[in-house]
Amino acid sequence: MYQVLLVDDEPVILRNISKVIDWEKFGFSVCATAECGEEACRLLKEYKPSLVITDVMMPQMNGIELAELIGENYPKTEVIIISGYDEFDFARSAMRAGVIEYIMKPTKREELELALQKVRERIQKKEDLERNIRELQEEAEKNIPILKNQFFSELAEKIISEGQNLPQSLKYYGSPLKGNPFRLWCFDLDREEICDSIPEMRELLWVQLRMIIRDHIRGQFVSDSFVKGKHLFYVVEDSDTLQDGTAMEEVLESILSEFKNLTRTSLSVGVSCVYEEYHRLSMARKDCEAALEERCNLGEGSCIFYDEVRIFSDESVEYNHELMNQICMKLRALNKKSAVDLIEKMYNGMRENKAIYQQFYSQTILILTELFNLSPDEERKKKIRDAIAGLNDYKTGDMLKALVLGITEEIVDEAAADSAGKNREIMGQIVRYVEEHLGEEISLADVADAVHLSKNYLCSIFKREKGETFFSYLTKVRMERAKQLLRKTEHKVYVIAEMVGYTDYPYFSQVFKKHTGITAGEYREIYAGE
Repeated sequence: MYQVLLVDDEPVILRNISKVIDWEKFGFSVCATAECGEEACRLLKEYKPSLVITDVMMPQMNGIELAELIGENYPKTEVIIISGYDEFDFARSAMRAGVIEYIMKPTKREELELALQKVRERIQKKEDLERNIRELQEEAEKNIPILKNQFFSELAEKIISEGQNLPQSLKYYGSPLKGNPFRLWCFDLDREEICDSIPEMRELLWVQLRMIIRDHIRGQFVSDSFVKGKHLFYVVEDSDTLQDGTAMEEVLESILSEFKNLTRTSLSVGVSCVYEEYHRLSMARKDCEAALEERCNLGEGSCIFYDEVRIFSDESVEYNHELMNQICMKLRALNKKSAVDLIEKMYNGMRENKAIYQQFYSQTILILTELFNLSPDEERKKKIRDAIAGLNDYKTGDMLKALVLGITEEIVDEAAADSAGKNREIMGQIVRYVEEHLGEEISLADVADAVHLSKNYLCSIFKREKGETFFSYLTKVRMERAKQLLRKTEHKVYVIAEMVGYTDYPYFSQVFKKHTGITAGEYREIYAGE
């Protein structure tokens, strides 16, 4: 409901107007009445009504003067003038004072109701306009960070022309940067696995990193940040040294260390050369990317300044073709131990010689291609294709080595077993091992060692041959043996649990009931002697 203040120096008229109109029908309610302009001013301050209906001729302060006061001090309040004087000067003065309705006495109810309808529509339109303006302002404020991020991203891609006034753009987006010489920091997660299952994880990590950086450089560097692709960038102006003499490198290493302690996630940072103009932001970005490639030798959690990066020409990259040929020969011969030893030798040698990332990358591709051709299994081939497609996520030499060694062991084991037709024999060995060690604690590693396979390949071949997982099979065998002992012996239930490999009796009871639907004691009562 919109509130209405009625003003007239004749109490009878005030009472009549109050009673004759169905105010609620038009969305109004009378909040107060006043018999003079001075009293109306006091009530205006108290109620701040949406509408004032006033007589024009009153002592001391007339309706026109009151309307002018309302227009100056209460711009949201509408005014309807009721007058017994049909004079043009009064109407003109009322219009100048912002009055939208001027009604002659004697006042007809229909005229006043029509005026109320018009006022309500006017108030609603003003409210809608104000709401739209407010929403547009809120939306604009909300989008400023997005637009600023896009601006920096386009600048880093050299999409923005050199003719654009960058200081003016920075000011528009609310950036604290002043256009002074700057360096660019580029933060990159060392491992991408953490973001694979939770898409929002990278954004959450960047929020945490921004808070850490804010605490470390508050008042020391003028900076602004943006996200581009998988990287968080910081544009940092002013000196490379803090006021207390701490070097930028020490600050960054402290940031990386605190981030890892808080999030248990490692990241590295590449730092560009110093540039004088922001139109060179794309060059600074390339500096950072080149610096981060040195992580392949320096390892995870590295702080790398482009100034210190050695630039290799194509001629300086030397490949050990003889060693690669030996690796391929051992792989084709299915000699896993020798192949693994040579692969480790190759990666360790590249690390010692400080090879560039492209060399690690190309040697890795060659070995994975050889393994792809060696694998007899389409599922394994797909795994290798996926590994090659996601190779850029492996950012250090150690990561690439671990990837290749893991796939090598699986593929060679699988190829050896397949070529010899030993799958069935291996399954027999696994079944015999389980039967012979049923009363013991059996681990996947124990079984894998007993049949001379990797754990991953054992799980794969078992699932393919048996149609169930190894541990599902182990549980089933143990439960069948337990049921047999319950039927044919008088051993205590906890003894039978130990005889089938369960040292934790409550856990055995839980598994048994889940497997059979009844407790071990109930099973013995039902089936004893069978």
